[in-house]
Amino acid sequence: MLRWSRSPGLARLDQLELVWHRLIAPRWPRFREVLAADIRHRTRVLGEHGVAAVFETLHPRVRVAGDSVLVDVAARERLELDGRGLLLVPGVFTWPSVGVVTVPPWQPTLLYPARGVGELWTARAEPPDALAGVLGRTKATLLTALDRPAATTELAGRLDLAAGTVSAHLTALRAAGLTASTRSGHRVLYRRTELGDALCAGIR
Repeated sequence: MLRWSRSPGLARLDQLELVWHRLIAPRWPRFREVLAADIRHRTRVLGEHGVAAVFETLHPRVRVAGDSVLVDVAARERLELDGRGLLLVPGVFTWPSVGVVTVPPWQPTLLYPARGVGELWTARAEPPDALAGVLGRTKATLLTALDRPAATTELAGRLDLAAGTVSAHLTALRAAGLTASTRSGHRVLYRRTELGDALCAGIR
């Protein structure tokens, strides 16, 4: 006779913990970076263009019609929000689909693929050898990675570098006029300057 020493619920928790440590945790810094960038982008769209523009840019299967949000999924259901609001949740495992959560007691939720999620499953771009010869491998790698604004911790997670190392090299790149920084809330985002773009484009 087989006897289980743990309940099925606890066994599932153990399995979820194993999935987290083996599959998710090693990639979490990059996942978090993509998710945070998506939220910043949607917030900027909301402030500049309004609610309708947010929904119209989420996914081809999502659109606004009057005061309704239409989501093209297999299930056919009409849900009145009744002041509960609609929670928008970007995901890194949802591409290319969208999903909805309408079952109580959960808040009505729309799941959609985060912007840039495809970059998670491709190898990072290595800097050209000529650029690395001029700047050094680490600075060249950072400059190449700044094709979109990013914070120090995000770059450290994406490139598997210590945050202190990234900070020191970013300071040197900024002193040379190749990068600039701007504050976004509590975060400092670095980006390439026109000179940095020209250097990356000119050295292959």
